[in-house]
Amino acid sequence: MCHAIPPPLQPRCFPVLVCTAATSETSFLAVTVPVDLESIPASFYSSGRNTTEGSDAQHRKKPVMGKYAAVETAYIDADGQIEWTMATASNAKGNLPMFAQKLGLPGAIAKDVRLFLSWIQTVDNGQIVREEPSTS
Repeated sequence: MCHAIPPPLQPRCFPVLVCTAATSETSFLAVTVPVDLESIPASFYSSGRNTTEGSDAQHRKKPVMGKYAAVETAYIDADGQIEWTMATASNAKGNLPMFAQKLGLPGAIAKDVRLFLSWIQTVDNGQIVREEPSTS
């Protein structure tokens, strides 16, 4: 997850592994764990390729690699409302003080949830892999 942050701050990347599982027809669980990508040269940002191949000045800035972890559950209740519960921890690192990070976190989470809900509506049901639980 990479975010362009207004100058004078540098862009932030939060390399993560996201594991998801449907817990029923109307609910899911997502676990996000931080990953160290700085040793993987194929990554656009962690390899520094963005500094020469970025599409604009903001994308060509060297990003700060932050840390992010979360556990989320979401379900649709009987009224069709979505209940989303999330526990998260993050550190954007760099010159962004922790008190400022904590002030901005609730708005960033709400924005990310809205982006996810918009994106998931574009996913074709045929692309969703559904596995039946093992009975053995």
